[in-house]
Amino acid sequence: MAKSETGNIGDLNPHEVRSELGLPHHLVFAGEQNIRDYLTDAGFTIVRVERRRRDGVIASAKNIIKKALGRNVTLALPYTSRNRTIRIRARRTSEAD
Repeated sequence: MAKSETGNIGDLNPHEVRSELGLPHHLVFAGEQNIRDYLTDAGFTIVRVERRRRDGVIASAKNIIKKALGRNVTLALPYTSRNRTIRIRARRTSEAD
C-alpha cells in the first residue's frame, strides 16, 4: 500500500487557502492517514482517535463576531464544513512486542 502524501501549505498564498486552516499558524497540513503512518513508522500503536466538528453553532457565532470586528474569516452555515479536528492518542510500542 502506498503512503499518503500531502504538501506544506505554508508555501501557499494565504488568499488561495480557506481561512479556517489558520495560516500561518498551521504550516504543515496532514490528514488522519498521514499521521497514522508517521506514528506507526516511528514505532507507536494507535490507542484512540477522536474526531470533532469545527463548524458548530458556537463557532459560527464567533466567526460572525470576528467578521464584525474586521478579522479575515470565512462565514459559513453551521454543520456544512468537511473540516474536522482530530486527536490521536498513541502509545510507544515496546521492543518486547
